[in-house]
Amino acid sequence: MNANSYADKIDSYQTTVANLEPDLAKYSGAAEIHAELKAVLVDLRPAHDTVEAQRGSLRVAVKVRRDLADKGRQIHRRLATLVAVHTGFENPLLVTYGINPEDNSRR
Repeated sequence: MNANSYADKIDSYQTTVANLEPDLAKYSGAAEIHAELKAVLVDLRPAHDTVEAQRGSLRVAVKVRRDLADKGRQIHRRLATLVAVHTGFENPLLVTYGINPEDNSRR
């Protein structure tokens, strides 16, 4: 089996550890390596689970950030338009407020 994901690799390692354990006596020197792999698996699975949980949290955080940025953009446009209506759409004062004045020379 070709393990492409960490979950597949972990499952493959776990299968090897479990299935080889009864026959370790048949293979000289395998017991130490088997013990090393078994010890790594104790830490590897929780580490993988932590990464997956954080990946889920990241997706939620990215969605919240994107929604807030969209809402902020809409509110900023409304505010910029309101200020521009009162000062004039080409007034250089708008720059001091972080609003780009209209430049009709390109149209």
